[in-house]
Parts: sequence; structure tokens; C-alpha cells
Amino acid sequence: MGAAFTPAERRLVGLLVTITVAGTLWHIARDLRPAPPPVEILRGALLPDTTGASRLHVPGPPPVFPLDVAVADSAALTHLPGIGPVLAGRIVAWRKARGGIADPGELISVSGIGPIVLARIGPLLTVGTPVERTRPDTLVEARGDSLGGPPSGSGEWR
Repeated sequence: MGAAFTPAERRLVGLLVTITVAGTLWHIARDLRPAPPPVEILRGALLPDTTGASRLHVPGPPPVFPLDVAVADSAALTHLPGIGPVLAGRIVAWRKARGGIADPGELISVSGIGPIVLARIGPLLTVGTPVERTRPDTLVEARGDSLGGPPSGSGEWR
């Protein structure tokens, strides 16, 4: 009365059971792996807490903004948004080759700085000693448009 499985059907059932058991064991083994070490995010750089590896970025005290681009060193320039060590080095080399800088808008000539980056960092830069200096966490966009460009109608950076 009961139909018996053919040898091919028995092999297929055995294969399906084997695949199901292997998949279940795979998921159990994956869940038993230890969690990765915790990572601290600091100033956009990932700093492993427990691996003993050297730090990717060792932050110093934050520079005072607006930053005087005429005298700022490479380390201070890396605190600007979108400026890493390579681009900061290019800015310093470009400034030395030109013999100085008179206006932050001149940075558009540096390879790697386009209008968007300049709009982002422009409000944080000055040339010469500014009257009022503030820390970045208290910086209020007091001048320029919402993209950080020069003040409306003046056509120049301060």
C-alpha cells in the first residue's frame, strides 16, 4: 500500500537533510564567534581600543578658529573639515612656493581644493590676526551664506 521511495528519491532526501543540518550548524557557529573589539570614534578617525595598534590620528588640542591660514602648520590645517594630512601638506607647500597668502579664497588654486571644500572651510579661515577667536564647538556661522561663502555682496573673504 505505501509507496516506497526509489533509491534516487532516498538520495535526494538525504542530500536535503544534510544541507539543512549543515546550514543550521553554520548559523550556530557564526553566532558563537566573539564580538569584534569596541571601537572609539574620535574626530572622524577610528581608534581601536583593545588591539594595541597604534592610533590612526592622535589629536592635539583643537586649534582656535578662525585659523590663520597664512601661518598655520600642517597639523593645525588637518582640524579643518575635509582636510587630511596630504591636503594640508599641499596647502603648506603651495603657500611656501607663493611666498604667502593674502586671502583664504586663493586656496582654490591648491590641487584638491574645489569650490565645495573652500565653501566648507572658508568661514573657519582668516589671514592675519582676527579680532575675535573662538573654539570650534562655539563657532557660530556669523558671516557668509549657508554654504560658507563670502559675505553677501562683499565678494571677499575676511
